[in-house]
Amino acid sequence: MEYLEFIPQNDDIDLERIRRLRARMQNRQASLCTERAMCYTRSFQETEGEDWLLRKAKAFARTLKEMTIWIDKDSLIFGCQASRNFAAPVFPEYSIDWVIDELETFSLRDGDVFQVSEEDKARLRSIQSYWHGHTHEDQVRRATPERIVQAEQQKVLHRGGISMSGDGHIVPDHEMILSRGFRDLARECRERMAAAETGHTRAFYEAAAITLEAALDWIKRFGVLQAPWLKRWTTRNGLPNCAPCRSWHSRSWKSRHKISRKPCRLYILSMCCR
Repeated sequence: MEYLEFIPQNDDIDLERIRRLRARMQNRQASLCTERAMCYTRSFQETEGEDWLLRKAKAFARTLKEMTIWIDKDSLIFGCQASRNFAAPVFPEYSIDWVIDELETFSLRDGDVFQVSEEDKARLRSIQSYWHGHTHEDQVRRATPERIVQAEQQKVLHRGGISMSGDGHIVPDHEMILSRGFRDLARECRERMAAAETGHTRAFYEAAAITLEAALDWIKRFGVLQAPWLKRWTTRNGLPNCAPCRSWHSRSWKSRHKISRKPCRLYILSMCCR
């Protein structure tokens, strides 16, 4: 029997890079990372009594400032959510008890197996008591009417993990971000904050500015990490030093998606940092 075979005929595909990434994925060992949990806990402890929106924003900013960053040598993009690859951060502000309850069994699961070091187990156990009564799960439990609780007990309703986690499926306006940059968006938030007529509105815009400025500083940390390469990547007048980036830079947003060769990761970095 003759089998169909696909042989790529495209110079833009680095098959060796893809094979290396595939091998790392197949041989990965997932783990838990406690950096985010510890940063959020320290920040919330220091901001007791402040507006909840500001506390969340400051905790987010602290995490981006203090977390370990890295760039995989085969990656075409930058950014990470934990201190190492294939590691999952912990979100104590949403729920903490179930994490503590499963610390000894994460590595014994049939699926979604996570390795947890003894040091990380100790760190997570040390913050459990602080979050008791103050998590998203606790707030959901307090606000849930008794009839809903009964319906859930009778299997009529099922909340699943939504009471222990945040909203997902959020798509940012990438066109606006890349056309304006984080700095300009943060400036607008500061202006709106100054003109706000209520304390809640003022806190909202201040929190938005804090998160945008934190994201900008976080992006710059990656720039420092890649500083030697960045010098070779730009010309004296600051324009991209490679053909795909120059071509992408010269086009309008709506036509950029038609270019087969995409720009380098640090070109996107520079667009966001404006």
